[in-house]
Amino acid sequence: METECELRMKIKNESLETTNTVSEHMINIIKTLLIAKHKKEKQSLGWKLDEDNLEGIRIRTTNIHGGFFMLRKSLHDPVISLQVEGASPDSVVGTVIHPLLGLFRDDAFICDNVDFS
Repeated sequence: METECELRMKIKNESLETTNTVSEHMINIIKTLLIAKHKKEKQSLGWKLDEDNLEGIRIRTTNIHGGFFMLRKSLHDPVISLQVEGASPDSVVGTVIHPLLGLFRDDAFICDNVDFS
């Protein structure tokens, strides 16, 4: 892959318990979206769940050859990490970062607990 990006989203109250809860909530949002999009098929984001993953959630981006993103919580810090790989900066931003952060910013629970700055 030509472009790699990592966003580290800090938990506002710096609690590992909150980090766990927010991480699970973010993962559930992604899984719910994938199920809804799969049922409608015409509105695919080009995301496919990678079942063979041990931490967080890993999604293959089917419209970016070999691209993926992984969302996971830090084990020691109140941080949730989003790692993205894609063919170009535009593909990473347009296919993953903008859609995903848009979902998260539309969620009141996430906005109350995550520092997006």
